[in-house]
Amino acid sequence: MIVDFLCWFDMPFSLDKCMGEEQFVRIVRAHGANKILFAADWTWGRADETIKILMAASLEKESILGANAAGMLCIV
Repeated sequence: MIVDFLCWFDMPFSLDKCMGEEQFVRIVRAHGANKILFAADWTWGRADETIKILMAASLEKESILGANAAGMLCIV
């Protein structure tokens, strides 16, 4: 799959319910951690559970948890 440089992936709060850690890691590796945003706009799940999964994975956590969004919004 080819992803345009303007395309971002918004990971839901319910990462623990919608997909497992393995699927999440596959998505990040396929598209790059620089294209993944941790979104806090979904009120149906628990951010703490999603963050636990993210922290356990071998990924660029700082990018996903905020640096990507800051860069996209030009606030860094």
